[in-house]
Amino acid sequence: MPAWSSAITVRRRAGATAVAVLGAALFGLWWSCSAAQSGQYDDAIVPLLMSLLRWTPFYWSEYRYGMLVPLLTAACRDPFTVFVVQNAVTAGLGLAAIVMLSVYFDRRHGVTAGLVAATLFVALCPPALRFDYLAPSQPYGTALALALAALFVVRGAVRRRSWWWLLPALLLVAAAHWVNPTVSLVLAPTLLIRAGLSPPPEACLSASPAWRRWPRALAKRLGAEGTLGLAMLAVVTLAAWSWLKLHGDRAPLGFGDLRAWGPGLVEMARSLTAATNGAIWAGSWLLAFGGLAAWARARRFGVSRDPPGLEQGPWEWPSAAALGICGVGYVLLVAHLRWVQMNHHALRYALPGLIAIQAGAASVMVRAGSRRLFAAGRLLPGSVVAALVLVLAASIGLPEPTLLRARLQARLGRATPELRQLGCTHLMGAYGNVWPAVFAGRLDRYERQDQTPLWGITFRAAATEALWRALPERDWRLCVFQDDPDVPRTARGFALQGFVPVAAGAVLALWQKAEQALYAEPPRE
Repeated sequence: MPAWSSAITVRRRAGATAVAVLGAALFGLWWSCSAAQSGQYDDAIVPLLMSLLRWTPFYWSEYRYGMLVPLLTAACRDPFTVFVVQNAVTAGLGLAAIVMLSVYFDRRHGVTAGLVAATLFVALCPPALRFDYLAPSQPYGTALALALAALFVVRGAVRRRSWWWLLPALLLVAAAHWVNPTVSLVLAPTLLIRAGLSPPPEACLSASPAWRRWPRALAKRLGAEGTLGLAMLAVVTLAAWSWLKLHGDRAPLGFGDLRAWGPGLVEMARSLTAATNGAIWAGSWLLAFGGLAAWARARRFGVSRDPPGLEQGPWEWPSAAALGICGVGYVLLVAHLRWVQMNHHALRYALPGLIAIQAGAASVMVRAGSRRLFAAGRLLPGSVVAALVLVLAASIGLPEPTLLRARLQARLGRATPELRQLGCTHLMGAYGNVWPAVFAGRLDRYERQDQTPLWGITFRAAATEALWRALPERDWRLCVFQDDPDVPRTARGFALQGFVPVAAGAVLALWQKAEQALYAEPPRE
C-alpha cells in the first residue's frame, strides 16, 4: 500500500474513532439528564457514595465488581457532578459496547448492524433491564467496551506490525476484568466458535494426523489478531478468577442446585417477555436466527443457494451464528450459577448474553436487507442514527438538566426534609432506604453549604465504619426509619447499644445515647 494511501486510511480511522467517542459522550450526557433517572435505586447509588465517602477497589463488601468509574470521580465533592459524570460514562460505554460488538465481528456492515442493535435495545429492552445495563449499578457495559477496545487495539497492532501497542491492549483487558471478571465468557467463546464455523484454509487440508491438523487450522482461522486477542483474554481471565477464588467468601463462585436451573430459565424468560416490548425484542431474535437456520439448511441440501441480498460479496455468517450461540450458552450457564440463584435468577445477570444474541440478530437483519436497502442507497448509517435519536426521544425523553435535581429529590429524598430538621449525622435502617436517603441528604447539604456529616449504617456500611465511628457516640444524632424491621438487626450487627428515641417525624425518628437524651436539643427548623 502506498504511503499516501496508508496515511489517508489512518486519518479516516482516527476520524471515525473521534466521531464514535463524541457520539458515546453525547448519549451518556443525554441519558444522565433524562427522565430515565427516575429509576434510580440502592445498588445504583452505592458507586456514587463510594466517590463521596470512601473509594475501594471493589464494590463495598464484594470482590466481583471493580470500581473503575467511581475512581474517575473520587476527587469530586459535589454529589450532583458525581451523579452526572458516572451515569454519563457508564451509559456511553454501555451503548458503545453494543455497537463495537457488531463492528468487531462484522467487518462489512458492522457499523450499521451495531446502530440497528443499539436502536432495538433502546426501543424494546424492558426499562428496568435497560436501566441496569446503562447505570453504574452493573459492570457489564463498561467491561465489555473496555475488552472490545483492547481487541481493536490488537487488530491495529497486527495490521501495522507495531507490537508495542499490545501493552495498552493488555492494560485495557486487565481493566475490563477488574470491572467484571466474567467479561471473557462472551468474547473468547465467540472467537473460537466463529473460527470453528469458518471454512478451513486449504493449507490445512492435508493427510497429516488430526491432532496436528486441527490446531493449525484453528490458528489459521483465528489469524494473528484473533490468536493474540484470545491469548490475552485467557491469561487475564485466569488471573482474575484466581483472585476471586482467594476471596470466595465475598464472591460466591461455582454452580448452584441443578434442580433450580430449569425453573430459573423459565423465570428469566418470563421476566423478559412480561412486557410487550420485551416480547417483541425476543421475537426479533427468533425471527432472525430462524431465517439464518433455514437458509443454512437450504444451502446444505442444495435447495437454494443464497436468498436475495446474501449473494453479494462475502458475508461473515459465522460471526452472527457465533454471537447467537455464545449468547444462548452464556444465559444457560448464568442460570446455573450459585450467585444468580441466590438473587432469584434476576435477568440482569444474563445481560451480556442478551447483548451478544442481539448483535448476531442485527447482523442477520442488516445483511438480509442489504440488497434492497443498501444497494439502492435508501438505508445508510446516518439514517439509522436519526432513527436512534428519535427512539431515544420517545423512550427516555429529551435531556432536561434543569429538572434533574428535582427528579432526584422526588425519587430519593423523601427523608431529606426531616434529615435537615433533625440535624441527623447517622442514618440506620434497611439497605434500600438508607443509601438513597444518604445520597439525597448529602446533595441537599452540599447545595446549602452545610458541613454536617451524614453517614449510612446498613448493609455494606462496614467499608466506612472507621469513618462514621470517628465521631463519639454521645455526639451522634442517629435517625432511623419509622417501623423499619431492619433497624434492630442492624443495631445488633454493629453493636450499637444505649440509644433511645428522643424525637419523631412522619418518616424518621431521632435516637441519642441515653445519657445525652436528657439534654437533647429541640429539633432544628
